[in-house]
This record gives sequence, structure tokens and C-alpha cells, in this order.
Amino acid sequence: MTITEAEISKVLAEEGNMRKAAERLFLTQPALSQRLQSIEKEWGVQLFIRSQKGLTPTPAGELVIQYSNDLLVKREEIF
Repeated sequence: MTITEAEISKVLAEEGNMRKAAERLFLTQPALSQRLQSIEKEWGVQLFIRSQKGLTPTPAGELVIQYSNDLLVKREEIF
């Protein structure tokens, strides 16, 4: 997982909304959706359940989000 992918996972979890996350990440909504699909394919699991009410992390998604957060914290400690 790259730092960018970790940031995407973190922001999606925080916002719980694809449109808001896309705005925060300075991406278009289709581009963000494609990046999320790519991350899910890389991990081999669905990370978020998508619905009209927004995004809900799956149990596997919760683990990946925690991994992403830990990765970003460790990166901050280094720099």
C-alpha cells in the first residue's frame, strides 16, 4: 500500500461519503471510486459497503483503515 492509498482509505473512513472525500483529496468522484476499486482489488476484499447513506467500512475494511492510519502515523514520526 502506498502513502497515497493509505491517505485515501483514511479520508474515506473519516468522511463516510465519496463526494466529500473526493473534494478533500482534490480528486473527482469517478477517479476516487476507481482508486478505491484498485485498493480493494490489491487487498482482495471489499473495504466499504456503498449505499445511499454513504460508505460503511466492512470488518476487513476496518483492519485496512487501521493499517493505513498506523502507516501514516509512522510516516509522520519519521519526517
